[in-house]
Parts: sequence; C-alpha cells; structure tokens
Amino acid sequence: STMAGNNGFYAFYLEGAGNTVSQSYISGESDANAAVYLGGAASYNTISESTMTAGGTGAYTLYIEGSNNTIDRSTMTNPGAGTQAVYIANGTSNMISRSYIYNPNGPGVLISGAAQYAAISQSTVALVTDNAAYTGVEINSSNNLVSQSWIEVAGANGGVGVSLNGGSFNTISLSTITTNASLGYQGVYLWGVSDALVSGSYIAGATAVQVGATAGATITSCTLAGGANGSGIYIENANAAGTFVISTNTILPGPQYGIFVQNVGAGGAV
Repeated sequence: STMAGNNGFYAFYLEGAGNTVSQSYISGESDANAAVYLGGAASYNTISESTMTAGGTGAYTLYIEGSNNTIDRSTMTNPGAGTQAVYIANGTSNMISRSYIYNPNGPGVLISGAAQYAAISQSTVALVTDNAAYTGVEINSSNNLVSQSWIEVAGANGGVGVSLNGGSFNTISLSTITTNASLGYQGVYLWGVSDALVSGSYIAGATAVQVGATAGATITSCTLAGGANGSGIYIENANAAGTFVISTNTILPGPQYGIFVQNVGAGGAV
C-alpha cells in the first residue's frame, strides 16, 4: 500500500490495538506532523517491511506515544532539517528491530523521559551532520536497550553516537558506534545516569566513552578507539558518588589517555 499525507495532516495516524501494516510506503507531506503517528492508545501494533519518510522541516518520520508497538524490517528517513527521524515520546516496551534509520540533515532517535523499556535491536542509525552537530541515539529515560546495532554519525559537524542523559538501568550491548574523532565528540556519553551498562561493543570517537555526574556505570568487554586528543574512557570532573566498573576492555593505540579519571565524588570508586 501507499499512504501520503497532505494539507498538514499525518500520512498514517493510529490509535487502535493489534493492527499490522506491511509492505507499505508511507510519505509525510507536512512540515509539522509526523509521517507515522502511533498515539497514546496505540498498542500491540506492528509495522513491517515498510518505508516511512517525513515531509518538510520540523516533521518526525515516526512518532510513538503508545506501548508495545513493533517496527520491524523497515526504513525510516527524514529529509527535514533538525528533527529526529524517530521520536519515542511516551509509552513502554516499544521496539525497533532489523530496521534502517537515516537522517541526512538531523538527529536519529530520541527516547524521551516519559518512555521506558524501549529497544533498538539489529538496526542501523546513520546520520550526516553537514549543517550542525547531531546525536545518533539520545536516551533520556530508564530501562532501555540498544543492542546488536550500528550507529554512525558522519559529516562535517559530527556529533555524539549514543547519549544517555539521565535515567537508570540503560544498556548498550554488542553494537558498533562511531563518530569522527577529529571533531571532538564522544562515541558514547553517559551523563547523570545510574547503573548504566556498556558491553561487548566497538566504540570510536574523540573520546570513546565519557562518563559524567553519574552514580554508577559498567563498561566491559568493549573495544574502544579514542582520538589523538582524547581518551579511551574519560571519567570527568564533578562526578556523583558511585561505583564505576571498567573490566576486560581493549583500548586501541591512538588516544592521549587510555583511561583518564579526573575526579570521582565523595564515596565513589573505580
């Protein structure tokens, strides 16, 4: 099927439960509304083997507020400047699997503070940041997973590969995350989180993994590539007290520091 929005409306708006959309092309034509909107009452729906593309500036490709929805084997692109291709704004247990997310002029995926238990699995998130710096995947809530995925931030302005900003019990595992080391951005940036886990991944950036104001994180079994002026792992100043476990990682030659611990708050330990 082919669905196209016009006159400022969504191309596909869903508030129901238990529906399946497959082998479809969904094209937004609005500067304000998403191509695909799964509202707060949308649950246990599946979109598979489909292509979704946003309209103009300011429009998301996929906007989710419901719970237990699955996007599988699909492509999401966003040609509009500065807006995420995928925004999981609310709800729990939404999954994107075996999919391709591409934004040639903006950020990739945002999981907001009101959404939990979201998962990105076996997927690619690719950005080109020629006009401004953007983040591949930004997570601002708890209990989310990025696994077996490829996240790449390319382009003249760079950006962070994956940012965990607040929240607890988030996991990055078995993934490849890269950003241009010469542009000063982190592969993975953990800020203000607790009990974060980064494991079994290849991560490259100016600093591969940077940790700040964080009450506990584990970085284990990773291969880390930092830039000439950065670090493999950087635990920065003004950290909250917490336990930081750094175990069985391989830090490749090249960064200024393999592991740089600037300061850990009172009661903290590495």
